[in-house]
Amino acid sequence: MMKQIMILGLLFISVTFLNAQEKLVIEAEKSSITIEGTSTLHDWEIEVEEFNGYAEIKFNSKEIQIHGGEIVCEVASFESGKSRMNKEVYKAMEVEDYPEVTFSYVRTEDIVQNNNKLTVNAIGELTIAGTTRTINTTITGEYRDGLLKLEGTEHFEMSSYGVEPPSVMFGTIKSGDKLSIKYSFIFN
Repeated sequence: MMKQIMILGLLFISVTFLNAQEKLVIEAEKSSITIEGTSTLHDWEIEVEEFNGYAEIKFNSKEIQIHGGEIVCEVASFESGKSRMNKEVYKAMEVEDYPEVTFSYVRTEDIVQNNNKLTVNAIGELTIAGTTRTINTTITGEYRDGLLKLEGTEHFEMSSYGVEPPSVMFGTIKSGDKLSIKYSFIFN
């Protein structure tokens, strides 16, 4: 009887381990977010210096499932290397009223896995300057040794979030409406 109880206990522990769910947090110092755009003068990019987030995953020996996640970016940490441009971006994004840009994971549409590598077509909600839009995004990743790496690029128009592209010099230099956000996250 004691032997059967021990076997059941070991079986329970094994099943629990094989179906573990974890909440992994972003290692910001090993991760990056870059916003790229154009203007009437030249292309530009902004580094997002302060952000945080998490991913909730469930994994077993055969598959990884994403059950939740969120990324929060501090608008006041957007850095172009040009103080005038930073000020115009903060103004356009109404940083005083909307200090954060967020992405909240909603669900997975499709996931393709090959061992520990994955490609995820996910649905999420992107909130910029107080406007939330549902987006469909493709994320590539890898899960190895307790670390989850996710990468991707999202394209959108500022005007679809109610943000007027910044301009300077009485409108003679104006940012283009289309942006790309490139990200690479390490979760631990």
